[in-house]
Amino acid sequence: MHEARALSRIDTRGGIGEAPALSGPHFDEHERTAFIEHDEIDLATAACHVARDAAHALPLQELERMRLENIAERFGQGASIKVVDVGPQLHAAGAWQNDDLSFHVALMLQISDLATGQHYPTGALYVVATPIGNAADITVRALHVLGLVDRIAAEDTRNTAQLLARYGISKPWIAVHEHNERSAAERVIGHLKNGERIACVSDAGTPGISDPGARLVDAVRDAGLPVVPLPGASALVTALSAAGAWVGGFSFVGFLPSKSKQRATQLRSLVNHPMALVFYEAPHRIVETTRALAEAFGGERQLLIARELTKLHESLHRCTLAEGPAWLEADANRQRGEFVLVVEGAPEAQDADDAHDALLATLLEELSVKSAARIAATLTGASRNALYERALKLAKRDESEEE
Repeated sequence: MHEARALSRIDTRGGIGEAPALSGPHFDEHERTAFIEHDEIDLATAACHVARDAAHALPLQELERMRLENIAERFGQGASIKVVDVGPQLHAAGAWQNDDLSFHVALMLQISDLATGQHYPTGALYVVATPIGNAADITVRALHVLGLVDRIAAEDTRNTAQLLARYGISKPWIAVHEHNERSAAERVIGHLKNGERIACVSDAGTPGISDPGARLVDAVRDAGLPVVPLPGASALVTALSAAGAWVGGFSFVGFLPSKSKQRATQLRSLVNHPMALVFYEAPHRIVETTRALAEAFGGERQLLIARELTKLHESLHRCTLAEGPAWLEADANRQRGEFVLVVEGAPEAQDADDAHDALLATLLEELSVKSAARIAATLTGASRNALYERALKLAKRDESEEE
């Protein structure tokens, strides 16, 4: 990582004092300690103007550090960061005299202000989306709320604790998963009634979307307490954004049943669904599921296989349902990770009026309208009168085209 320095003292009246950020404790203006690694950018002073204590400053510091590292890489070795206090607004200037850095850092701090300056009612459940694989996808507002709440309701407290540790956040936990969601909701509601703010998070992505959270939301709302959603990462929307125009409208199915008979029954109910269908699948069932989709829907429909979205080994492959299983089996690595499958919807059914046009047109080449309608009715079982009217229209159209 490129070395970066930050001001340990800010003073615009007597010039800019500059010192490298050292490993060890840093005391912000509230005399609380935050440990900064030697290769991190110390933004405690920049963050504390929008944070009430160290717990709130740390998430902002981490977000700024991650973004500033990316900026520093663009300008090469020897880059330094200067944060200058010029009153109520904070601005940054690049030591290499590049206005781009100044703009980016000032903009970041203003964005942080947008989150901290909003109203966050007490006694509310905050439904917070977290990254689905890339820790940099956390939102500024999510970081602020996760640092602000009194406790966090999580699907798996260990997984979420590891993620939030990257942002310098540690809170009391309440485990809320598929096996205890109803009973855990009672505990959550008790804390909310005491005026606490609680964040609901899943292992990854948006709670309640094929993850626990929906029953908790129902219980909190039934108790007359507010629910505040914070949008963010979702594997569903991420896959759809890269699918293409063939998707149009869509319906989200999520995970199919693991047993083949139940899965086949559900897929049969979706055969004529006109919108694209979105499924989630685990690696050990991905080949079996794609094969079941092809058997149920036919092999002609488009299929997007989205794997490990936002992660290091992300891949997106579009093919037909017939080609999907073979493509996955051709390389074992293609079967690893978490999957989103987007399947093209059922083709539009022909209008009743023109469903037999091809047959009628062929018959009309040799027969009268009446005879063509009679034979078509015998072959298809459709109404002879309706076929006669349609054949008459086709015959008149052909005559006008010849003229």
